[in-house]
Amino acid sequence: LDTCAAYLDCGLPNFIEEKLELTSFPAFIWEAMREKGKRWPLKPHSSVLSEIFESPKMVALASFQDLYVGLEPYLNQKQPLGGILRKTAPAVFGLLS
Repeated sequence: LDTCAAYLDCGLPNFIEEKLELTSFPAFIWEAMREKGKRWPLKPHSSVLSEIFESPKMVALASFQDLYVGLEPYLNQKQPLGGILRKTAPAVFGLLS
């Protein structure tokens, strides 16, 4: 939950409300980079979930909201960066749930 809180505290003012809030960036960077970038917010959502859950059913359940907004949760090997620049949901979409 610390990761989600850091992403929300940084993402809401800086990216949604478009109000520069620099005090939230250290926690955002810390959470994104710890454990060798395991929780990097721009990885495909399913890649992050696969590191958390062993069951493919749990990964599908936790990424269902990606489909709701019209994006694919799974890594696309044929696209640069796993497809997050086109139709693959980035991990930060986990904040939707």
